[in-house]
Amino acid sequence: MNLKPVDFNAIAQAGYYIYAYLRRGDHSPYYIGLSKTAIRPLYRYGRDCPAPFNSALIRVLRSGLSKEEACSWECFYISHYGRKDLGTGILRNRCDGGEGVYEMSPEGRKAQRKARIEIGDAYKISGLTIDEYMDLTPKQIDAMVPFLKRNSDLNGHDWLAGIRNEEGQLASGRIGNEVWSQQSTARFAEDFKCTIKEVDALTSYERDAFRVWRSRGHENATLAEWRERSSNYKPGVDSAEAAKRKAAQRLGIPEEVYLSLTYQQKDAMGTWMRRTGGTASEWLENSPNFGSRDGQDKKLKAAKKQGIPPDVYLRLTDQQKDSMRAWLRRNKQFTAVEWLVTRGLMEATELSDPD
Repeated sequence: MNLKPVDFNAIAQAGYYIYAYLRRGDHSPYYIGLSKTAIRPLYRYGRDCPAPFNSALIRVLRSGLSKEEACSWECFYISHYGRKDLGTGILRNRCDGGEGVYEMSPEGRKAQRKARIEIGDAYKISGLTIDEYMDLTPKQIDAMVPFLKRNSDLNGHDWLAGIRNEEGQLASGRIGNEVWSQQSTARFAEDFKCTIKEVDALTSYERDAFRVWRSRGHENATLAEWRERSSNYKPGVDSAEAAKRKAAQRLGIPEEVYLSLTYQQKDAMGTWMRRTGGTASEWLENSPNFGSRDGQDKKLKAAKKQGIPPDVYLRLTDQQKDSMRAWLRRNKQFTAVEWLVTRGLMEATELSDPD
């Protein structure tokens, strides 16, 4: 059958018309549509049933119709050929056509939801059948998915078993979450040899942090030991200061001298050591720019300007200095000392005249 493309511009000028998408093999219709514009039958994107690449496979069944006639003919053709989602025919239409074009049947809505579920990540990790998954409420799905991501060795059947009540019925939403929260707390307490009361006092982030810490060479440590360690640890502060101490020890120079160096001076020192094979101490002795206004003097002036002790200022990282400046710009009624004390970067005993 030699088909030629249809001139939809001429067809659309005559009024409403009915068109069909034909299959490439046997030329049987797989979609029936209604339009009064020339572009709609040719549009391929954003639709459940896109147009065929070969525009010759788009055929006009009826043309020059009023809106009421077009709706009636569309319903007739869809009814005649039948719908695949209902098991009555060969068309991929999701509705019966006519004025009810946007009113999908209950069977069509169920089939469409089933198709969306089958390609979703939540269904894939659940391990449930499609019927079991569709019986869950949205709240139950929202509770189940995070649980399965935290417990990769379990599946949806384990989650369902955990939230069934004494009558074997599924607990919904909040109740299901409470059940799993209690069971998760009990398992955590049993695994790490602590009481349920101690576990309840932890946030989810603290639980994760404790698990990670135990897995990094502290297998026999207790929750109390971890709490004591974490209470004395300042994130981003201890690690930065430790790195600077190690760098000073590695170079063989005093820590306070290393802290007074600018980034440019550290780069210059590293380049000189690689080229000459000398030591950091030799570079400090031979460098005429060390201790100049661009180095330690500049930092001492900045400390005096902020009204904080020089040794405290030298301990701060660049990120902490930027954070302090931004906070002071937003809160002009406060001082740098107040920012340092409230964040545990400076003790009250360190307060002294910066001069």
